[in-house]
Amino acid sequence: MYSKYYLLYLLVPFTLLEIAKARCLNNVYNSRLKGFKLDTTVLMIKVVSDKLGCLLECHKEACCRSINYKKTSTFRNEPNCEILHHVVHNSSENALMKNSSFDYVYLVDPEKEYNASCFANHSEDNVRVPQQSCASFYESGEREDGVYTVDPDGFGTFKVWCDMQNGGGWTVFQRRQDGSVDFYRGWSDYKVGFGNLTGELWLGLDKIHRLTTSAAQSSYLRVDMWDFAGTHAYAEYKNFSVASESDSYKLSIGIFSGNAGDSFSNLNGMMFTTNDRDNDVNIDHNCARRRQGAWWYKACGYSNLNGRYFATLNMTAKGCRISCYHWKNDYRTVMKNIEMKIRPS
Repeated sequence: MYSKYYLLYLLVPFTLLEIAKARCLNNVYNSRLKGFKLDTTVLMIKVVSDKLGCLLECHKEACCRSINYKKTSTFRNEPNCEILHHVVHNSSENALMKNSSFDYVYLVDPEKEYNASCFANHSEDNVRVPQQSCASFYESGEREDGVYTVDPDGFGTFKVWCDMQNGGGWTVFQRRQDGSVDFYRGWSDYKVGFGNLTGELWLGLDKIHRLTTSAAQSSYLRVDMWDFAGTHAYAEYKNFSVASESDSYKLSIGIFSGNAGDSFSNLNGMMFTTNDRDNDVNIDHNCARRRQGAWWYKACGYSNLNGRYFATLNMTAKGCRISCYHWKNDYRTVMKNIEMKIRPS
């Protein structure tokens, strides 16, 4: 065993190094503008443990001449270090805004001069702060449909498609539109997700679980569907959530509203079934194999939104195609487009 004195001997140099770094950076940066934030173009955003960490990140970036450091985080691993190129020197300048959550720190080292080329590779993907959900983006003023980065629970970010229509803030987790992606897949694919955020999509059961169980409030589910005649219908459900893999992604679903009929309430409490993991209650069949999809099947039931995509009526594949029986009380309805999406209630 190492003695405590030997361990102290090892630790002291690292502690002194950190102190030296801090003193050096304090000489290079002016940190007197506490409680202010510079309203300007952000080159990138990073996650750091403290202000010194943010200064170190700035020091490494050739284009960084100042920072906005957020002193208090609202959720775990929230990006809190904004890398900036513009510099202002006193609180009387219009771009410097009072904000008690931030400290603005600027470079006094003359070696980093203003350089317009620093903005050439500026990207919104680098600077949009991840939020817990699409609803958080909507609440912050975003109104454009598109790809956003979310972190529902502080355990890592991932990209989603946000639908800012119909009240806004919907996170899309399933989309069918042209049959370009094969949805007849096994457990591992449905766990992690497949497809494309801008096209046919299954976001992944792990992500759906995180999105529906991390918030203090429950989630709404909305299912939009269109047939080939352009007729649209929708179904909404309160208290939608998906359990973790240890519970086989068990479905919880509440009160129905909408004009598409209720083809989902009977699935409440059902576990997810794929062609290689049979969790339905049909004693004769694996419903995923029988219906050529993957779903929260009960006894193969009224809905099969991950079934095979057909552009025309195919009677030989009646049980396998995408279906939502109670929309028109007819399994023969051919679906053209479907989107499943969620937002906090």
